[in-house]
This record gives sequence, C-alpha cells and structure tokens, in this order.
Amino acid sequence: MLVKVLLSKIKLATITKSSVRYEGSLGLDVAIMRELDLHPYQCVNVNSLDGSIRTETYLLPEKEGSGACVTRGALATILLKGDRIHLLAYGMMDSETAKTHKPIIIESNQ
Repeated sequence: MLVKVLLSKIKLATITKSSVRYEGSLGLDVAIMRELDLHPYQCVNVNSLDGSIRTETYLLPEKEGSGACVTRGALATILLKGDRIHLLAYGMMDSETAKTHKPIIIESNQ
C-alpha cells in the first residue's frame, strides 16, 4: 500500500518579494531547494504562519544564495513581502518504507 508522507518542510520562511504579474508559483533559492531535495515545478503546500492561508502551488528556482522566497501571480495577492510561511512537500511511498522515513526539516534564519 502507498501512503502520502511529508518529505520536506521549511519552517518560518519569510516572503522576500511578491510579483503579481506572473502566472503563479513560488520561487525559492535553488540552494534551499537542493538542501530539501525539492525540484523545479514540484507541487508544494504553502501555509501562512497564522494559519489563515493554506494553498498549493509549484516551485521555480531562484538565484543560488539569494535567500529568495518569492510569491507570484494570484499567490502574490494573498502572501506579501514580509509574511511568514511554512512550506511543505509531500510524496508517496510504500507503507513499510514510511515506517522508518524521516522528513528533511529546516528552520529558516530569515
């Protein structure tokens, strides 16, 4: 049986820029993506720190070392520069592997 599990999470990331003139996504520093084993166009959940916003989007890489966490399109109208979020990536794995799986979790220092 396959189960959906947390693969990786960023706790307390800060939105560094919002850009409405884009079709939509979340841009993230490619170094952070690599640390969390995330991939361009991967589906992720974005939760506002206060819990009022829980949405799903996809990732686009931003310049390595920039620390960027950029909301675009419709997401940029509800999550603005300076807002704090949790970013979560999920995946499927067999139930035996899931029993010992440990997600990658980092806390942002922004």
